[in-house]
Amino acid sequence: MKNSKDLNKTEVYKIPPIPNQILEAASNGKLVVFIGAGVSRLLGYVSWQSMAERYVKYLFQRGYFSYLEYEHLKSLDARKLLSICENFCKKNKIPRPSISGLLHSKEVEKDTSDIYKLIYSWNVVYITTNFDDELDKVVNDNKKIISDPEQISIAYLYELGTVIHLHGSLDSRRLILTISDYLYYYQTEKMQKFLNHLFTEFSVLFIGYGLEEYELLEFLVHKSQMHTSDYLKSEKKEIKHYLLYPVFSWEKAMLKFYQLYYRDLSIELIPYKKDEKGYQQLYEVIKKWTPMIKEYVRPPTYLDKLRLIDEVVK
Repeated sequence: MKNSKDLNKTEVYKIPPIPNQILEAASNGKLVVFIGAGVSRLLGYVSWQSMAERYVKYLFQRGYFSYLEYEHLKSLDARKLLSICENFCKKNKIPRPSISGLLHSKEVEKDTSDIYKLIYSWNVVYITTNFDDELDKVVNDNKKIISDPEQISIAYLYELGTVIHLHGSLDSRRLILTISDYLYYYQTEKMQKFLNHLFTEFSVLFIGYGLEEYELLEFLVHKSQMHTSDYLKSEKKEIKHYLLYPVFSWEKAMLKFYQLYYRDLSIELIPYKKDEKGYQQLYEVIKKWTPMIKEYVRPPTYLDKLRLIDEVVK
């Protein structure tokens, strides 16, 4: 680990270099890309926080909440707010608003409209916590899209080009939306085995995760660690995960603290400067990274698939 003096010297570039371990993982068929709301945001979708605030506004405008309640509720974090709104609708038998309508906001920016096409051209395995189908639209005809959380399997981690909707999609029967949904879903043995295998056997690159989604990211990694023995953790500690992290130049002073925090989750931050283009800088990073990652990608090895058989037998 770097000492505090080294951390103070952390450089932030508009286009950060790709860590060698990401390229190595790609060359071994061991890179999984996690896609968050920040990617779909470039295609006109809102953040999780904005979606939750729209939900409570929908109920306020129809007279279900007073202005005082509305003002207080919309200050809550996204997961709490979505849980409250969902449970309120169920208890009072109120039709909930269209999730698609809550998510979509504006026209697509023309210069970032092919971001999913670029990311999918990497030909790795993709996991998304987004409900929208923008990634699905660029999937090759012979590749799998897993929209139903109940159909998720470790085997799909070895099929390059597969897209897994971890929390369901607009086309699935079930969405993982409320706090109770999360707790139930991630306590199942099947999901804990899936996360354990994912985070101990693969390097994960998180793209498009913002401050309001860090709680979810921590939840994912923590659940995988709970299912892993101390021995296995020590054996697998060389597996690293990465998070593309947008920062303004003036936020650099705080970066060292975030780095220390996420290293406890085996996550290295890859900061990139968003001073000039804001959230659209993510597109510039993806565009520059794409040819390099594509050059390295290889399918999983035969031995990896044997390990998969052992995992399934267990």
